[in-house]
Amino acid sequence: MIPAADSSADMREVLRLVETTSDGALRVLVRGPSASGKSILLNEIRERVQLQGTSTTTQLRDVPPGVTVVVDDAHALSDSELDALYDLVDRAQNPVIVATEPRPHRGKLRPLTAALGRSGRVFDLRHLGQSDVAALARQSGVSLTAESFANLVTLTGGLHGAVVAALGGVRSSDAAHHESAAKEALLSWVRSTLKTQDSQLLSTLALTATGSGLDPIEVSEIVGVDEAAAVELIDRVRACGLVADPDVLTPIATEPLRSVLGDRRFVDIQQRLLDVRLEAGALRSVTAMRLAKAGVRDPRLAEFLTSAADHAEPRSASKLYAAAIAAGADPADLALRRCEAAALSGDTTTAHTIAEGVLANPDATPAELATAVRVRGGILAERGTLGRAADLYAWLGRDRIGADAGLAAATLFAVGRPDEARAVRTAQHSGPPTDLSIGIAALGSALELSVDGPAHAAISVLVRSNPAGGPAATVMPVDPAAVAVQLCLHSGDLDRAQAVLGRIDVTSGPNRHLYQLLSAWTSMLTGDDDGARGTVDALDATQLGNRDLLLAHAIRVGLARRSGDHGALVNAWTSAHRVLDEADVDLFTLLPLGELWLAAIRVDDVRRVAHLVTEASDLLTRLGDPPAWANTFHWYGVQAALLADNPADLVPHAQALRLAAEGPVDDPYATALAAAGRAWLRVLRGEADPAEVERSAKTLGSIGLPWDGARLASEGALRAADTQGATALLQVARSLRQNSRRPDRSAPAPATPANGPLSDREGEVADLLVLGLTYREVGSRLYISAKTVEHHVARIRRRIGAGSRSELLSMLRAMGHGEVDRTQP
Repeated sequence: MIPAADSSADMREVLRLVETTSDGALRVLVRGPSASGKSILLNEIRERVQLQGTSTTTQLRDVPPGVTVVVDDAHALSDSELDALYDLVDRAQNPVIVATEPRPHRGKLRPLTAALGRSGRVFDLRHLGQSDVAALARQSGVSLTAESFANLVTLTGGLHGAVVAALGGVRSSDAAHHESAAKEALLSWVRSTLKTQDSQLLSTLALTATGSGLDPIEVSEIVGVDEAAAVELIDRVRACGLVADPDVLTPIATEPLRSVLGDRRFVDIQQRLLDVRLEAGALRSVTAMRLAKAGVRDPRLAEFLTSAADHAEPRSASKLYAAAIAAGADPADLALRRCEAAALSGDTTTAHTIAEGVLANPDATPAELATAVRVRGGILAERGTLGRAADLYAWLGRDRIGADAGLAAATLFAVGRPDEARAVRTAQHSGPPTDLSIGIAALGSALELSVDGPAHAAISVLVRSNPAGGPAATVMPVDPAAVAVQLCLHSGDLDRAQAVLGRIDVTSGPNRHLYQLLSAWTSMLTGDDDGARGTVDALDATQLGNRDLLLAHAIRVGLARRSGDHGALVNAWTSAHRVLDEADVDLFTLLPLGELWLAAIRVDDVRRVAHLVTEASDLLTRLGDPPAWANTFHWYGVQAALLADNPADLVPHAQALRLAAEGPVDDPYATALAAAGRAWLRVLRGEADPAEVERSAKTLGSIGLPWDGARLASEGALRAADTQGATALLQVARSLRQNSRRPDRSAPAPATPANGPLSDREGEVADLLVLGLTYREVGSRLYISAKTVEHHVARIRRRIGAGSRSELLSMLRAMGHGEVDRTQP
């Protein structure tokens, strides 16, 4: 790591002192590792002193008064020479400037350093920062970008000599080869530096390649010197210019060091370090991984790394298992553990490769195959291809499925293969009842219950079997907690959905993004649009698989649809095209598909989702149209028919909801949707009963569909026969729309906007447009014709300079319209 100190500033301060201090009181100690620029600085000092008419010398005895003594590499002086230099400093008859490498354990150097510190200034030359490197580049006539300078600092570690060498390579190459030329020049400099060092220093330097720290006792034992010599070696290594604090070899020096020292000798030193650390019980995971990377092959090291991996969090475990294999562990023995760790840490490419290898191994046991299928299936599900995970379970078969029978059944149910699911769910398992096996078995039972009966029973099974919010952390194609939340959403039980989510750590684990998106969906249904939008915006789309991307796009579309912002809706829809083109249909995609279906109708692009809607309908038919999953889909079908102005398409969905409501199990959600469907049919036929419409609209609001309820009430008001009924329904619609955009309770109430360039009547029209009303609805509210509303809108557009409807709505929102409906008392 490069210190923040500005070495160029230190050098300038040294030169300033030399030029402004003309008597024998000048005392300067310049301290820095090898190749830090000390000698260059001293040469500059000599030239400046001589330009002032003052002589310089390197002599330490019989120096005439007034002559400036300039001593480089004081650490290399003998004890007697250091005594003479100390006397010069103590007499104060001559300016004295000394440069040295830091050698804290050199006995005679310590008092000299202290004397110079008392009577003068001590400057420690740090590694160069980006600005220092830029200054050196300008002096060398090299022009680089800021990014290139940053890369150069990283490559050289900020070491002065390394930077100079790298800049020399850059200067001698064309722009297209700057990076490679800098690296080659730097490697050449490192090799030449290493070749000047003795064997003992190179051996000690090799210990820093693992970043394990330098301890005199260890160095003594490994290098074969006494402890005093080990201390001196450590000082020399730290001052050689290739080691950063704390005792870590500059990365680019590793390969040259192996080459100069010899690969066998290099690995032998690391092996000795392993022996010493194991004997002392001082081996740590980081050092162990670096030893394995350095080429140490030892069963003790492999065992240590495997044990560490078994107890580490997934990201570290994946690296530790890989290091254990490098140290000599059998890859086959660690394949599944490494596979799960890689998948849990997000490295799905590695996990996929390992799982595929296990599945292709003819000697793999049934338990190994089941684990590989589970992990591979989890990756496929996250990529949005749950059907392929179901194919894997069908291939595995009930005879080899073991404890994963419930998971296989859940996966098969989810893709509409109930017969296979029921067959595999009853497979026998003789293993112990662990949390994982219990959770998996409950998952299969819950999916079967949700297909055959009410949602609340299935949710209860999932919650009871997973008291901590989910089974042990592992990768699975179907997540129990996510299924529980989806069933709550499909049954309109938003409070329970929030309760389930509240028991889950949504910030970690392989399905954290899925949990966060389900939380955002729940927020959207409860009217917390800002919360839903904030959650989705905070996610990095590049880290999401197609399953989660589909959900994210559906939330964006749903928010835009509910806000009435057609421009935002078009943008959200367009962004979803790729994921839609690649989407597969299963029970868990019904919610996002429903939102995207409605958006497709609004933007006149139904063809893009028509095949998915058909596949969803076929899926539900294969499962017997289970109300727990089908009700919401049919409600989306009702809304789709209304948006498309095709009442005939509404009828089959309304009938399906009626059958669900009349079924043997009490289903309040189905009853509410069926009643709303009937109300819609009567509204469209001109037979609306205002009381019935009001009741259904309010019920929709209570089950997380306030926007739909407001639309039903508004349409009922437009078709109501009497003014009193129409007014009451408009009030209901207004109330539901306000509830569907739950405000921030901590924020002040919005003020009524000034109309600015708009007239009072135009301001009223603007408010209603932003609230999402059609021209006909606006006219009904203001007792003017739809044609008059159209004229008002044209004038508003001209007054504020809006070029399109989406731009018009966005500008009106920015002006504050729609926050308060001023057409109501």
